[in-house]
Amino acid sequence: MNDRNRFAKSFDAIALDYDEYRPGYGDAMFDDLENVVSLSGARVLEIGCGTGQATRGLLARGAHVVALEPGRTLASLARERLGAMDVTVRETTFEGFRGDGTPFDLVFAATSFHWLDAATRWQH
Repeated sequence: MNDRNRFAKSFDAIALDYDEYRPGYGDAMFDDLENVVSLSGARVLEIGCGTGQATRGLLARGAHVVALEPGRTLASLARERLGAMDVTVRETTFEGFRGDGTPFDLVFAATSFHWLDAATRWQH
């Protein structure tokens, strides 16, 4: 198992603690996003949602979210925490995600970008 997978699995093993102690995201991050794309009505693909900390901010601004989370326990907690909101949580990595062909207005990773496979992530 490579380091990336080992560390990702360690987060899943402490999912309840992660959910309780991981700080949320401030409004400024979502303000910055809205300077690029209107979130109201936007279809957003969120990479690495954890238990939904940033997802809640996207949803509060009217986005329709497909949230990817490879950790089984983290994904389960995200579904529980986000309830009936306009979100679909998929238990998969970004690299393993297969959508239905419907385009997204925004692909978003709050703090999970470094977990992406270097061969597939965007480099600038």
